[in-house]
Amino acid sequence: MTTKAKSSVSVDQQAKGKQRWNGVNKKERSASMSRVVQHRWNGVAQTEQEVQEYFSTVEIGVALETYAVMRKHYETAGKLLDQRIQKENQREVCGNCGKEFSRDVPWYNREPVKDPLTGTVTNVFSCSQACMIALRGRGVKRGSA
Repeated sequence: MTTKAKSSVSVDQQAKGKQRWNGVNKKERSASMSRVVQHRWNGVAQTEQEVQEYFSTVEIGVALETYAVMRKHYETAGKLLDQRIQKENQREVCGNCGKEFSRDVPWYNREPVKDPLTGTVTNVFSCSQACMIALRGRGVKRGSA
């Protein structure tokens, strides 16, 4: 069962946050937090030990604000990387000869293949029966996904 009553910790954190940002609009607050995070975290140059030390020693309100901005940046990076990966995976080329396919020229065969190292399933395309046979001869096996 949940209640709408707030814990004393969350009320205390809200009060400290209001004091810290009293009179500062959201845009200025966001810019300020971004500058702080960029200054503190210079990309991914921090070691795991430095990250642990920072989050275990800094005031909880500041740590939560830092974490929120970091998470926003990492989510943005993740979305952009996902878009790039999807765009790359949408490209259809013959796995043997490298011929690129268009909507006008269909591929002869498509087989899902699982990479044994990463577990990632990708599609391997063939433009002709000869290329399909050549790919299977190199170890691209049907049903390995």
